Amino acid sequence: MSDIENVKLLLSWKDEYTASSKPQVCLLCTDLSLDLVTIQRYYHVRWNIETGYRDFKELLGFDQYQLLSFHGIERFWAIQFLTQNFLECQRQEWMKADAKPHAG
Repeated sequence: MSDIENVKLLLSWKDEYTASSKPQVCLLCTDLSLDLVTIQRYYHVRWNIETGYRDFKELLGFDQYQLLSFHGIERFWAIQFLTQNFLECQRQEWMKADAKPHAG
């Protein structure tokens, strides 16, 4: 860290800070104009993007699929994105159904 100039380092603890506790989250930001809340909001959005990419690669098998033709690659991407969007829409519907009060 000592070699990097003009950065903000955010350390976050789940519980109270003690001298022996380790931070749960460490964030490094090179935009000094951002306040702490904005950095955390950006990180939250970025985390959703990164986990989405990880799921896309691992769960949908994109990390193991190889194509040689550009047309084949385009088709595969289209299928992958359609599948991911369908699953996300289904997840949103399930979340709405779980949020509705149940008669009882």
